[in-house]
Amino acid sequence: MNSAHKENFSLPDVKREGRSLDSNLRSTSAAYSTAGVESAYQDPRGEIIHEASSDGSTVIIRIDGRFDFSLHDAFRRAYRNTWRFGVRYVLDMRATTCMDSSALGMLLLMREYIGSSSEPIRVLGCSSEIQKAFQRARFEQFFQFR
Repeated sequence: MNSAHKENFSLPDVKREGRSLDSNLRSTSAAYSTAGVESAYQDPRGEIIHEASSDGSTVIIRIDGRFDFSLHDAFRRAYRNTWRFGVRYVLDMRATTCMDSSALGMLLLMREYIGSSSEPIRVLGCSSEIQKAFQRARFEQFFQFR
Protein backbone atom coordinates (compact mmCIF):
# COMPACT_ATOMS: atom_id res chain seq x y z
CA MET A 1 0.00 0.00 0.00
CA ASN A 2 1.28 3.43 -0.89
CA SER A 3 2.26 5.31 2.27
CA ALA A 4 0.42 8.42 1.02
CA HIS A 5 -2.84 6.48 1.20
CA LYS A 6 -2.13 4.79 4.50
CA GLU A 7 -4.57 5.65 7.27
CA ASN A 8 -3.94 5.63 10.96
CA PHE A 9 -7.32 4.38 12.13
CA SER A 10 -8.06 3.93 15.79
CA LEU A 11 -10.91 4.61 18.15
CA PRO A 12 -10.91 6.33 21.50
CA ASP A 13 -11.97 4.37 24.56
CA VAL A 14 -15.60 3.36 24.48
CA LYS A 15 -17.85 4.87 27.13
CA ARG A 16 -20.03 2.00 28.24
CA GLU A 17 -22.68 4.10 29.93
CA GLY A 18 -23.25 6.58 27.12
CA ARG A 19 -22.58 4.15 24.28
CA SER A 20 -20.60 6.91 22.60
CA LEU A 21 -17.38 6.21 20.75
CA ASP A 22 -16.49 9.77 19.89
CA SER A 23 -18.00 13.23 20.19
CA ASN A 24 -18.15 13.36 16.38
CA LEU A 25 -20.50 10.40 16.23
CA ARG A 26 -24.22 10.83 15.93
CA SER A 27 -26.11 10.97 19.16
CA THR A 28 -28.54 8.49 17.68
CA SER A 29 -26.76 5.19 17.83
CA ALA A 30 -28.63 2.03 17.05
CA ALA A 31 -28.72 -1.07 19.14
CA TYR A 32 -31.22 -3.86 19.01
CA SER A 33 -33.37 -5.72 21.44
CA THR A 34 -35.30 -8.89 20.93
CA ALA A 35 -37.89 -7.55 23.36
CA GLY A 36 -38.16 -4.24 21.51
CA VAL A 37 -38.11 -2.17 24.70
CA GLU A 38 -34.48 -2.13 25.71
CA SER A 39 -32.04 0.38 24.24
CA ALA A 40 -29.53 -2.31 23.30
CA TYR A 41 -29.56 -5.91 22.21
CA GLN A 42 -28.33 -7.54 25.36
CA ASP A 43 -27.80 -11.19 25.96
CA PRO A 44 -26.04 -12.64 28.98
CA ARG A 45 -23.34 -13.64 26.55
CA GLY A 46 -23.02 -10.71 24.17
CA GLU A 47 -24.21 -7.39 22.81
CA ILE A 48 -24.08 -5.64 19.43
CA ILE A 49 -24.07 -1.84 19.23
CA HIS A 50 -23.51 0.20 16.10
CA GLU A 51 -22.93 3.88 15.56
CA ALA A 52 -22.27 5.99 12.49
CA SER A 53 -19.99 8.97 12.10
CA SER A 54 -21.70 12.34 11.78
CA ASP A 55 -21.19 12.39 8.02
CA GLY A 56 -22.35 8.77 7.70
CA SER A 57 -19.16 7.62 5.99
CA THR A 58 -18.12 5.16 8.72
CA VAL A 59 -20.17 2.64 10.70
CA ILE A 60 -18.65 1.17 13.83
CA ILE A 61 -20.10 -2.11 15.04
CA ARG A 62 -19.07 -2.93 18.59
CA ILE A 63 -19.26 -6.52 19.76
CA ASP A 64 -19.23 -6.89 23.54
CA GLY A 65 -18.93 -10.20 25.32
CA ARG A 66 -19.39 -13.52 23.56
CA PHE A 67 -19.79 -13.37 19.75
CA ASP A 68 -21.83 -16.40 18.75
CA PHE A 69 -24.99 -17.38 16.90
CA SER A 70 -27.22 -15.82 19.57
CA LEU A 71 -26.16 -12.43 18.11
CA HIS A 72 -26.89 -13.38 14.50
CA ASP A 73 -30.03 -11.26 14.01
CA ALA A 74 -28.66 -8.19 15.77
CA PHE A 75 -25.36 -8.39 13.91
CA ARG A 76 -27.09 -8.76 10.54
CA ARG A 77 -29.36 -5.76 11.25
CA ALA A 78 -26.35 -3.67 12.28
CA TYR A 79 -24.73 -3.86 8.85
CA ARG A 80 -27.82 -4.26 6.65
CA ASN A 81 -29.62 -1.26 8.11
CA THR A 82 -26.60 0.99 7.59
CA TRP A 83 -25.31 -0.19 4.22
CA ARG A 84 -24.96 2.20 1.32
CA PHE A 85 -22.29 2.53 -1.33
CA GLY A 86 -19.06 3.97 0.06
CA VAL A 87 -19.66 3.30 3.75
CA ARG A 88 -16.62 2.05 5.65
CA TYR A 89 -17.20 -0.58 8.32
CA VAL A 90 -15.18 -1.01 11.48
CA LEU A 91 -15.68 -3.93 13.85
CA ASP A 92 -14.63 -2.92 17.34
CA MET A 93 -13.78 -6.17 19.13
CA ARG A 94 -11.95 -4.73 22.13
CA ALA A 95 -14.66 -5.98 24.48
CA THR A 96 -15.24 -9.30 22.70
CA THR A 97 -14.38 -12.10 25.11
CA CYS A 98 -14.68 -15.07 22.76
CA MET A 99 -16.24 -16.17 19.50
CA ASP A 100 -17.22 -19.41 17.87
CA SER A 101 -17.25 -20.70 14.30
CA SER A 102 -20.72 -19.24 13.66
CA ALA A 103 -19.24 -15.77 14.26
CA LEU A 104 -16.69 -16.42 11.50
CA GLY A 105 -19.56 -17.36 9.20
CA MET A 106 -21.47 -14.20 10.13
CA LEU A 107 -18.43 -12.09 9.27
CA LEU A 108 -18.18 -13.75 5.85
CA LEU A 109 -21.90 -13.12 5.25
CA MET A 110 -21.34 -9.46 6.15
CA ARG A 111 -18.48 -9.22 3.67
CA GLU A 112 -20.57 -10.90 0.99
CA TYR A 113 -23.51 -8.54 1.60
CA ILE A 114 -21.34 -5.41 1.55
CA GLY A 115 -19.38 -6.62 -1.45
CA SER A 116 -15.74 -7.46 -1.84
CA SER A 117 -15.20 -4.47 -4.14
CA SER A 118 -16.02 -2.00 -1.37
CA GLU A 119 -13.46 -0.77 1.14
CA PRO A 120 -12.15 -3.59 3.36
CA ILE A 121 -13.86 -4.14 6.70
CA ARG A 122 -11.52 -3.15 9.53
CA VAL A 123 -11.31 -5.20 12.70
CA LEU A 124 -9.90 -3.48 15.78
CA GLY A 125 -8.78 -4.69 19.17
CA CYS A 126 -8.93 -8.47 18.96
CA SER A 127 -7.61 -10.45 21.89
CA SER A 128 -4.73 -12.78 21.09
CA GLU A 129 -7.08 -15.79 21.25
CA ILE A 130 -9.50 -14.26 18.74
CA GLN A 131 -6.62 -13.10 16.53
CA LYS A 132 -5.35 -16.69 16.39
CA ALA A 133 -8.80 -17.90 15.28
CA PHE A 134 -8.78 -15.32 12.48
CA GLN A 135 -5.30 -16.42 11.43
CA ARG A 136 -6.26 -20.11 11.38
CA ALA A 137 -9.26 -19.25 9.21
CA ARG A 138 -7.04 -17.05 6.98
CA PHE A 139 -9.30 -14.04 7.43
CA GLU A 140 -6.46 -11.58 6.77
CA GLN A 141 -7.28 -11.95 3.08
CA PHE A 142 -10.83 -10.69 3.67
CA PHE A 143 -10.49 -8.15 6.51
CA GLN A 144 -7.99 -5.53 7.70
CA PHE A 145 -6.75 -6.11 11.23
CA ARG A 146 -5.41 -3.31 13.42
